[in-house]
Amino acid sequence: MRAITNATPNATGSLNIVLRATVNDPLNGDITMVDFPRSFPFPLSAGAATFSSRVGPPCLPSCANLEVVRIEVLDQNRNLFARPGVWLLP
Repeated sequence: MRAITNATPNATGSLNIVLRATVNDPLNGDITMVDFPRSFPFPLSAGAATFSSRVGPPCLPSCANLEVVRIEVLDQNRNLFARPGVWLLP
């Protein structure tokens, strides 16, 4: 990654993830239990960033599923920098 001035950026950003826990209730079908927002700071040095982390909510019953609701990368000012998605040509 390079800034407009062709310098490599050095900053701290964050990776924000929202996971949704749902259970399969025999009487009512899928029921959302809770959304788990998580944020992981990471350093950006010389235009590169690496980090590792474990994401794990409290113990869930065997009939529960985790779904990724949202993933975002924020810059050091907490402004949205990137999010996954599909771009279609006009």
